[in-house]
Amino acid sequence: MSGDDNSEAKKYQDRLSRMAKRWVGEKDVGTEVRQLDRTRSTHRLERIARHVAPVPSAGAPDSSGSAGYVHETRQVPVAASCEVLVVGGGPSGLSAALGARRAGANTMIVERFGCFGGTISTVGMETIGWYRYEGTVDEGNGIGMEMERQAERMGGSTKFPYNDSMCLNAEEFKFVADRLVSETGVRPRLHSMAVDAIVVENTIKGVIVESKSGREAIMADRVIDCTGDADVAYFSGARFSELPLEKNLGVTPVFNVKGVDKTRFREYVANNAGTYEHWVKGWDYETSGKETHLKSPMFSDEMDKARADNVIPEEKDVAIVGSWSTLSEEGEVQNLNLNAKLRNTAMTVGVRDSRKIVGKYNLTGTDCTSQARFSDSIGIFPEFLDGYNILVLPTTGRYMQVPYGCLVPDVDNLLVAGRCVSGDAVSHSMTRNMMCCTVTGQGAGVAVAISVRLNQSTKSVDIKKRSNSTKSIWNFDTDILDDLEFDVKGYRELQCARDDENNVEPGINI
Repeated sequence: MSGDDNSEAKKYQDRLSRMAKRWVGEKDVGTEVRQLDRTRSTHRLERIARHVAPVPSAGAPDSSGSAGYVHETRQVPVAASCEVLVVGGGPSGLSAALGARRAGANTMIVERFGCFGGTISTVGMETIGWYRYEGTVDEGNGIGMEMERQAERMGGSTKFPYNDSMCLNAEEFKFVADRLVSETGVRPRLHSMAVDAIVVENTIKGVIVESKSGREAIMADRVIDCTGDADVAYFSGARFSELPLEKNLGVTPVFNVKGVDKTRFREYVANNAGTYEHWVKGWDYETSGKETHLKSPMFSDEMDKARADNVIPEEKDVAIVGSWSTLSEEGEVQNLNLNAKLRNTAMTVGVRDSRKIVGKYNLTGTDCTSQARFSDSIGIFPEFLDGYNILVLPTTGRYMQVPYGCLVPDVDNLLVAGRCVSGDAVSHSMTRNMMCCTVTGQGAGVAVAISVRLNQSTKSVDIKKRSNSTKSIWNFDTDILDDLEFDVKGYRELQCARDDENNVEPGINI
């Protein structure tokens, strides 16, 4: 090989090395290279700007030295308006939309994917709650439990093998969610991602979404952020907390398989059932002690053998674990890594940890482990903690009340539900669980409906006077709920007329 060839090969290898380092977030590329990359990026942005903007305007470099781009002011059409807008169609968003609509509010739900269900349908985490060992006390009349019962009636669920939990079929749950949304009269909008918030004098007025139709505005009297990552709260300027990346809980893609020999599999797990005493080897986790004898679906020994046999790789910062939840009559095993036919894969990763708002009340780990009671309770959740090396299963009947204050950010007429409610890391190991997300979602939905009905903002509405503090927000005074009854047919006729008005409604400048 000639000297020129060697030189070119070295340049190529160096470039690949720099690219790989950027992909994994390493920062040890040289100052000269970083400056070159910034210059190239600046020129690329300027070239793009000349094509997309009639009068491009160069932005000042930010603190890292990267050039920005100032977008021109433009008018955005108003696609719809409503009393309550729910952003995010996962367990918390569905519960919020159903809760608000059933309490009488004109409700719309926006989802970035083409289906509802969130982590269930897009990640393949096919259970709302897997923790129901004997002694668990749950919010039995909540929408989360209703989703499970609806799935069971429609043949879309299977009992968990070791306790009273229900496992769902992700594909069939899409239909369950569609039916609940349709029958309740919630207006759905799919394939639409929230990209900004409309805020006037610290009060949210709507959300900007983007889809194949371009950028549009949806105006709302109240907004519930069920994005999981507090996106709307972030766009609104609300305060939030965030752990350092290295302390965050991991993200997970899930896949399910089929074609398993049912007889052999059942014999194997019967003779080799694990317990939570040896849940996942190598994880330094803490339990309360009462969980150690309970059967666990984790395959710790099997995964260790697979690593020893080089069947699965050892990778830095990547943990490949084996677990299962149900075995169907068709030989479909959910949440399991086996040598079998692939049934389905996740369309995105399941995120456990990101932004959490700074709320009117910030939950603590002590609240979760001391059966906390609140005068503004919107629901209950059992003493189940899972995360940050903590595992507590709810086998004693203990539970805490969830306060309205943890949903309330410092932007008015905006509530936040799901795993981004306000609290510390230990409380997050409870509130991030999907069934708890349905509790905060339902509570937020009913609360904003009453806020609209009473013409009081989300910060000023007095939940204390309206709720029975021993249970949930559904125990409001009956005279108020009677006033909030609605007729779905009449509502839809009214909404059609309102949509017609939206066709001529002026846009807004952003």
